[in-house]
Amino acid sequence: MLRIAIIIGSTRPGRKGEAVAKWAYEIAQKRSDAKFELVDIKDFNLPLLDEPMPPSMGQYTHDHTKKWSAKIASFDAYVFVAPEYNHATSGALKNAIDFLHSEWVNKAAGFIAYEARSRHPRTKQQMQIGIDSFAAAFDDSSLAVSPADRLRHLVEQIENADQVGLDAFGVGEHHRREFLDSAPPVILGAAAARTSRIRLTSAVTVLSAADPVRVFQNFVTLDLLSQGRAEMVVGRGSSIEAFPLFGFRLEDYDSLFAEKLELLLNRPNLIKGGTWSIKTRRVLRKLFIR
Repeated sequence: MLRIAIIIGSTRPGRKGEAVAKWAYEIAQKRSDAKFELVDIKDFNLPLLDEPMPPSMGQYTHDHTKKWSAKIASFDAYVFVAPEYNHATSGALKNAIDFLHSEWVNKAAGFIAYEARSRHPRTKQQMQIGIDSFAAAFDDSSLAVSPADRLRHLVEQIENADQVGLDAFGVGEHHRREFLDSAPPVILGAAAARTSRIRLTSAVTVLSAADPVRVFQNFVTLDLLSQGRAEMVVGRGSSIEAFPLFGFRLEDYDSLFAEKLELLLNRPNLIKGGTWSIKTRRVLRKLFIR
């Protein structure tokens, strides 16, 4: 049977979150298709994130983290009962979420937000739910689907995510045979024509191996097609196949990113016209970028 945690997201004395969570739990208990459990982050005495390794690696060293991990991993979905403090969610809840990674991945989540005076709590606005996809095929069932059908299914998934109310959908970037996400802006552009509200983002754009001017143009075009819903996440790239593919040296891993990020962040000046000279790119002289 589906196991769902109702997580109390406040730890302060005099909190109202426990009462709100118990109210939700009593309603949930009337259902027979899932088992619900109250989980109070206060019981785990989590300090500010103190693990030496990133949570995505799952190499936990502290007992409090291991205990928290075991509890969260035992559930199939979550309902976060989240207060609004200073127009944002509680630091305790954000910290508890940040301790873990794989325990949350590919699981459904919902929010119950409350605030003492406002009829429109803003906690949900800061705690948003989205999906990232790499358009990958590794097992026999996915490899049996043609590349054309896999991409068509991906666009349909983005359309479904828009219809059910998810906040964002991201498409990664890889340049290996098992992935079909070598051109994320093209995939997101196709999705823009079939969606109306969901934010469309890269996850991530490998800026170190790309031309920052072209990246800017691609996402400006996507932003126009989606009527302002395009977002860009840029990075160095944890997979290194793009570097030799596009003629870059892996020895320049950090400098490539730093210089290209500087140029990308100067995009307002690119529109007005400007001159730049960086080691990893030809000089731009008084060019107006459209």
